[in-house]
Amino acid sequence: METDRVRNNRITVIFDTNFILSCLKFGISFEDLGNVIEKTFEILVPSNVIYELKNLNLNKKDSILRNIALKLIDEYEILELRGNVDSSILSFVEKKKCIVCTNDRELRRALRKKGVSVIFIRNRKYLELDGTIF
Repeated sequence: METDRVRNNRITVIFDTNFILSCLKFGISFEDLGNVIEKTFEILVPSNVIYELKNLNLNKKDSILRNIALKLIDEYEILELRGNVDSSILSFVEKKKCIVCTNDRELRRALRKKGVSVIFIRNRKYLELDGTIF
């Protein structure tokens, strides 16, 4: 039987924009998620995150990271979300349980109030889980 949190025995993980760029900036591989989650998972990238990435006004160094990010996330499944990224993620997790990867403090706080587990970058070196994995 499927649950909201686990689909086909895989945990759903959602990336937000700053998490993607920060991982690249600090040299953290998306594959490092396996060290934190320790279960089978699938990564979903919201369509509005892709739109936001494409339209961010960045300096030259960060625009290079954006181009790399767009190529890397191309291999992940797209989650169709519209509107503000943070609001749409909050709305989505009310319906479907999952883990959200973000460094945004306000979004992290709002997610934790809803009981959603969050993965974030700690000390610019490694990923840390705030919450539990079922």
